[in-house]
Amino acid sequence: MSRSRPLLVTLSSLACLACVACGGQARIEPAERDASTADLGRDATTDASDDAAAPSEELSDHFPELPEGPGGEPRVRARVLTEADFARDRIDGPAATALPGDVLLENDRVRVVVEAANRAIGACPYGGNVVDIDVVRDADDPFFDPDGDSSDGVGHDELGEMSLFLALGRTFVAEGDPEIVRDGSDGGVAAVRFVGRDTANDFINLKSLLGALIPRSLDPDRELGLRIAVTYVLAPDSEEVEAHWSFLAGEQPVETTMGFLADLGSHVDAYIPGVGFGAVDLSNIVSVDLPAAPWVGGQARGQAWAIGPSDGASVAGLVVVGVGAGLFGATSLPDVIGGGGRILTLEPGRGTRIATRMAIGRDLGATGGLLTARQSAPRAMVTGRVTMGGEPVVGARIGVTDDAGDSVGELDPGDHAAGAGVTDDDGRFAIDVAPGDVHVLVGGDSLATPEPVSGTADAGESLDVGTIDVASPALLALRVLDPSGAIIPAKISLVGAKTTTEDSRVRDSDYTGTSHGIAQAAFYAPGAPAPHPSPERPLRVPPGRYRLVISRGPEWSIHEEVLTLAAGESRAIEARLARVVDTTGYVATDFHQHAQSSADSPVLNLDRVLSYLAEGAEVIASSEHDVLVDYQPIVEELGYDAYLRAVVGVESTPWDYGHFNAWPLEMDPRSPNGGAPDWGGGEGPCLAPPDLFDVFRTQGARVVQVNHARVLPGSQSFQAAFDRAGLAFDFEARTFGGVPARQVADHDDMRLPEDAPMFEPTFDAVELLNGFNRDDADADGDPEDIKSEAIFRDWMNFLSFGFLPTVVGNSDTHSWFFTPAAFPRSWVRVPDDSPGAIASGSAAREVDRTIIGRDAVRDVIASGGPFVRVSAGDDPESAVGRIVAAEGGRVRIVVEGHSPAWMGMDTIEVFANQTWESPPNRARTSP
Repeated sequence: MSRSRPLLVTLSSLACLACVACGGQARIEPAERDASTADLGRDATTDASDDAAAPSEELSDHFPELPEGPGGEPRVRARVLTEADFARDRIDGPAATALPGDVLLENDRVRVVVEAANRAIGACPYGGNVVDIDVVRDADDPFFDPDGDSSDGVGHDELGEMSLFLALGRTFVAEGDPEIVRDGSDGGVAAVRFVGRDTANDFINLKSLLGALIPRSLDPDRELGLRIAVTYVLAPDSEEVEAHWSFLAGEQPVETTMGFLADLGSHVDAYIPGVGFGAVDLSNIVSVDLPAAPWVGGQARGQAWAIGPSDGASVAGLVVVGVGAGLFGATSLPDVIGGGGRILTLEPGRGTRIATRMAIGRDLGATGGLLTARQSAPRAMVTGRVTMGGEPVVGARIGVTDDAGDSVGELDPGDHAAGAGVTDDDGRFAIDVAPGDVHVLVGGDSLATPEPVSGTADAGESLDVGTIDVASPALLALRVLDPSGAIIPAKISLVGAKTTTEDSRVRDSDYTGTSHGIAQAAFYAPGAPAPHPSPERPLRVPPGRYRLVISRGPEWSIHEEVLTLAAGESRAIEARLARVVDTTGYVATDFHQHAQSSADSPVLNLDRVLSYLAEGAEVIASSEHDVLVDYQPIVEELGYDAYLRAVVGVESTPWDYGHFNAWPLEMDPRSPNGGAPDWGGGEGPCLAPPDLFDVFRTQGARVVQVNHARVLPGSQSFQAAFDRAGLAFDFEARTFGGVPARQVADHDDMRLPEDAPMFEPTFDAVELLNGFNRDDADADGDPEDIKSEAIFRDWMNFLSFGFLPTVVGNSDTHSWFFTPAAFPRSWVRVPDDSPGAIASGSAAREVDRTIIGRDAVRDVIASGGPFVRVSAGDDPESAVGRIVAAEGGRVRIVVEGHSPAWMGMDTIEVFANQTWESPPNRARTSP
């Protein structure tokens, strides 16, 4: 399994996009088939009119026929990566997850790694899937070896992983070693095959979300009894990989849906023709109509891929932030539940085969064109060039739309995404589109968006829109200093009108965008590599008028000034920041954040580290979704080990019953996910929270934290542990805990053992503050954080019963700037908060001791910004987390709120001996 970001979900009228294609001059043709949904690409042996007495078939009857090669020099090869050659021959890159034992297929155009059979909890929990890809690059290509270390392989993989998706939650589990069917030595194709069966994908569980709405035929826990094989084929001179999926029914008939589940990759924007880049919320999947398209794909930095059926049939696609499922032959989930999309229909003992293609290249304009070329529908090409002052702009994002909106001849929101691409080294682009009137948009980091260019793309012709010149950026040469004159990390924010495009037809701005009136933001640090600004590298800013804000978190002052910047102007700015809030004895922490290894975040690990340095965080625990990641080597390579200490942790993300963090943990280099705890329990039942906590501690965790334990009333509670457990407090009986009658899902639906406890007070910390939530639930004009208020109520009740978990504040950021790192945060008391203690790791170890409250007082301040000191009586020491004597039943406390001048604070509230009823019981409901 692989890690990364938005999950690409597609529905196809024909093919399983679990991984892909073939092509080129030596294209391997599958059995010819009709592209209609009635035939669905089955072999002739699946015809319902066949004699019922015909002998049973073998799975091998539905393997693709691979012709013998012509001989001569091998032009493609397939081989298993061994321990001896793995480091040299693997594909490198931010999403690379190959291990020795995986299979490499390569020719002179592309390289592909298929994962061996394994088990690692994640979106694609079993092997047999394509995990790493890249084009073959020249040594002067900037993505040939970005890390500059060829001993760990070369290349730039940003693909996550794609797996088969059957019914509403079953997948393919490969059994045994892969078979190299053709190694390419005969001058022909290379092919590798995996054989296995269907099983439940325990990472995703729509059953617990939709409950009784799911018909028995689509129950993800119902065995289908399928034997399955997948054969990956790569031909010489091809930029495509073909995946043939072979199915054989057992003793029972099969009538079910098909599709795939995808972990899209690292710094990737998912794209669907007709829709564009971006995602929809999971709650929308029950109503969203899914547009048909010839392919779906992803655009990364210097890499792209497009996926579609081998015979050119259409695909309907949907991208969902986090995890999503694709179903073939349907246009909406209600359609599927109502009986549509049952494209895999087999009588007992009968089989079929379905093939798909993945085109691999540098941009969607090329890869999408390879797949649409197989369609009989007429096509056109849109070409052009982007320059800046006459010089080519490399890597500019290009979006082409149709002219279907209300404003004929003008770009408007109703115009659909028709194609996308990226400019090459000469600033040129070429994008395959359907014929008709089109608009061409240009976007990119620090590029002032030019006006759209319009034209008509005629069938079979090329529309050249000419040269599009964008304004030269202004250059800000920054020096950010502390009072001693040392250059320090900081965050740069430019407040003003946005001048760069956030149009989803050009790019996905859900993660790269900014909020709160910020037009552009950046992380600044000495030694930061391009494109980040540093003392050696100016910040590129589109021309305009801005309020420049330079900050370093809530303990520091800020620098502000208004700038009017002209195109091409250079401006030198020196900013001096001072530490104005005294937090001596505490370190600033964040125990919940996400980056490239999480399926729902594209932020690079390097950028995540820079974000923490810019915000003044001092101790963090990594918390990727079911992947162990160590940020500390990046910290040390940048030279900031005295500023920031990172420990290895995880966010275990059961679909059904909550999310939980644990740290520190030891990484396992032999595991695709670093050895993250398997809450799914393999093919057995999932682990209930208390059992998962035991596994955490068995793997070395000192701290176990419950995340975002409550949701807004009326919201789906499948990620909120306290809601899912039916947590309640009985002050008359003096008991508290999970109440089965209050649970919103049955144990069976959640794949948990019968009567397994959903709640036990064995965790150490509860996330009180999770990001910034400004809900106005009572519509009084005063925003409030309803979820945090509910958890605060739970915590006060815990204290009344003598259960003393520590409450913490975390950012849970998934983006670069939209949700800032370390806001909220927790200040944690430690004996030594010096740079030396941070660098040595001793401060991080003391953080753990403070949070768990063993041999240390739970002196932790969860905050959205202000720092608070609390003392009792005449004792100047902190009273936070301590038990103090109340003479005569009374105690005097002193509360001091500290914040920089730029952060307002006007009210302090104190709650004493307070308990509340738990939130009202949520009735069992289904969407």
